[in-house]
Amino acid sequence: MNERQQKYFDKRIAKYKTDKSFVFTPEAVAKIEKISKLFIEKDAEIVSFWEAFKERNKDFIDSHDDLMYEVIISCFSSIDTNVEEGDSICSFEMLGVEEYFDDKTDIPYDDWNLLHNHPELKYIKMTYTMHCLCEHTDLTWQQIIDIDEIWWDFKIDFQRIVEFKS
Repeated sequence: MNERQQKYFDKRIAKYKTDKSFVFTPEAVAKIEKISKLFIEKDAEIVSFWEAFKERNKDFIDSHDDLMYEVIISCFSSIDTNVEEGDSICSFEMLGVEEYFDDKTDIPYDDWNLLHNHPELKYIKMTYTMHCLCEHTDLTWQQIIDIDEIWWDFKIDFQRIVEFKS
């Protein structure tokens, strides 16, 4: 295991140990549910915007274009003393959020709650975005509870190639 892998492994073990003793009070569960509902709402807004953007520009965009988007989500906490003021406690990137939506309803899939070892949370509907926050970042449950601001950075990447035939 190289140094980078060891560092990642150590962080994950520390998160696991901290989270193992976390007590899910009704207030903590309510905060997790509030964040999850916010992600459901914002993911739906992003997909709606994306679909409208493609529809408005359908005459301009052709099949040879490379068109995609990314969403970078940054979470902030005024309580976390391990970061400089103004720095996020975590950031993660989502590509193509619409892939995790139900085509029939335009509602984010609610089957990303894989927290089966936490019975207090099993009823909370979670999008893939919330799943990523809980499972793919190094944030502990307490740090998630302490989030007081979330920033969505939505970027559209449009690339076109023009070939000159001789």
